[in-house]
Amino acid sequence: RQRQMCIRDRPWGGQRLDPIREVSKRLQSLATTDKIEFEGVIPVEHHNARVDWVAWLLMITTASRNHRDFGELKLDQLSLPNGLIVYADKPADPSIYRRLAAFPKFVAAEIERLLHYYIQLRDYTRRFNAAKSEYTLSLEVDKILSGKAPLLLRLSDKGRAGSDDKYPKKTIQRVPWKAREFINRYLSDDYRLNFSRTLFSSHARRHNLLNPLLIETQLGHVFGKSLFASDSVISPLEFSKALEDPLTCY
Repeated sequence: RQRQMCIRDRPWGGQRLDPIREVSKRLQSLATTDKIEFEGVIPVEHHNARVDWVAWLLMITTASRNHRDFGELKLDQLSLPNGLIVYADKPADPSIYRRLAAFPKFVAAEIERLLHYYIQLRDYTRRFNAAKSEYTLSLEVDKILSGKAPLLLRLSDKGRAGSDDKYPKKTIQRVPWKAREFINRYLSDDYRLNFSRTLFSSHARRHNLLNPLLIETQLGHVFGKSLFASDSVISPLEFSKALEDPLTCY
């Protein structure tokens, strides 16, 4: 019964859930395959679909504000075993404002799949001459895997074409992931950058997926005291565990 409630089509924030489901289906169909073969070229479209899929899952489940920090998210801000992420997603000094959000195990698994793909990509591109754009990409992927560069990295092969008939040589360009461009790719212009917060807040309340305190905690709303201080009523691990089933359903 709860599962049926999760998929019931109802409006939120003046918009319907159909476009959200369509983005999920589209990205899932493009990204969820583990068979990757680098046969003389980097699969740019597949790469970008994988990155967008992980970005979408994190954006939706953690109620991201989609400010600049989301595109700059690094691996060392995530705890995959515990399903937790540290955000600094307000236009303020991150040493002043940070928040903790939870994500479910299936999202952690998709992030791990992306990391496995990054390892394959790095091992393939590091074989190129140091002057090639592919080798430069291998250095960037190394930084991603060590938590020194943003996790979400799109690629473009719209560079200069070569003369090889079988495998046209194109310059691989690294493209920073940006929320507004993502929304323009998959949704209509009337979606705000922080639409996932309205979606989560409305949907979780409407279907009674979580109690109000946990909803506000996931949104990063604080009422007078630190949520995860030594005298808090809930620990980060308890918080993540409490949200596992609701976020999976959501």
